[in-house]
Amino acid sequence: FQAWSIAGAVLAGTGGPIWLLGLLFTVCGALIQYLAWTVGLGGVLLHKLAPMPAAAAPPLPPPDAPRRPPFEPLLFADPHAEEDEKYAAAAGRNRGGDGPDPAAG
Repeated sequence: FQAWSIAGAVLAGTGGPIWLLGLLFTVCGALIQYLAWTVGLGGVLLHKLAPMPAAAAPPLPPPDAPRRPPFEPLLFADPHAEEDEKYAAAAGRNRGGDGPDPAAG
């Protein structure tokens, strides 16, 4: 931002008709510096004097409210899952099943 003001001072110091261009650069530099200071100080003041409130957590449902699952069941679930469980139960490979123990023998 200082570059505009410095360039204006250099051009204005050369003399002749170029001083008008230097004046233009100096005025543009001053305007840019004014805007930067205004925006910067405004941001600091807004942050310090009016901080944003912390987001509040949503209220918890009452304990007796019915609970919904956190997501809907998948549309493309395994259609053979029940058949696999039945087969495993019939073969004795389900948890706690009465089938033969493969480690025994």
